[in-house]
Amino acid sequence: MDKNIIYGKAKVVRGAITKSVGKVIGSEKMQIDGAKDQFVGAAQSAMGKVKDIITDKDNNPDRSEADKKIENKKNEKFFQTLSEMKEEDS
Repeated sequence: MDKNIIYGKAKVVRGAITKSVGKVIGSEKMQIDGAKDQFVGAAQSAMGKVKDIITDKDNNPDRSEADKKIENKKNEKFFQTLSEMKEEDS
């Protein structure tokens, strides 16, 4: 697993906490910073997933079609969630 996946997810969590604290204390800046961290973290995690896919393809060219379909479904769900987060912040 690429380290960017882990670091990205950590940024998403940190952003969610920052955004929530900003809402509680009424700080618009903290809410914006939290949303930014969530977006950046999701992008970093996606980059790590792409790197994993590329690396896996290079190391295992005989990967089954079923594995590829499962990975594609996961990626579709991830990008759908990312899109929903962006719409939610708008």
